[in-house]
Amino acid sequence: MLDPKKQKKIATMVKKHRWSKINKELQKASPEEKEEFAKELGYDLHNNSINYLLMLLDDPDDNVKLQAIKSLGNHASDTAKTFLQNFLENLPKEKVELEQATRDSISKIKAALAKKEE
Repeated sequence: MLDPKKQKKIATMVKKHRWSKINKELQKASPEEKEEFAKELGYDLHNNSINYLLMLLDDPDDNVKLQAIKSLGNHASDTAKTFLQNFLENLPKEKVELEQATRDSISKIKAALAKKEE
């Protein structure tokens, strides 16, 4: 579990859109910190948030990927949907949890996009 003080620091950086600071922090972040960044970036619907979440999809830690996938599901954009579809196509079959989360996020995005068009 991540230190509450660190959680607040990450949340503040994301909320204030401190992109260069976020970039520096992500370079040296632990997997737990990266998960927290992914979670917070999912709440922030700025376009730059998507870019950082896409970067976190390439992380070697599956828990970081899982949180990035869930957070991308909050972004009702074709960009997020397309990247998740590509991620799904290249995902090894044994990564069942990541596959299900990706499918769920894609469905969530499709539903949000359909609602926008109404």
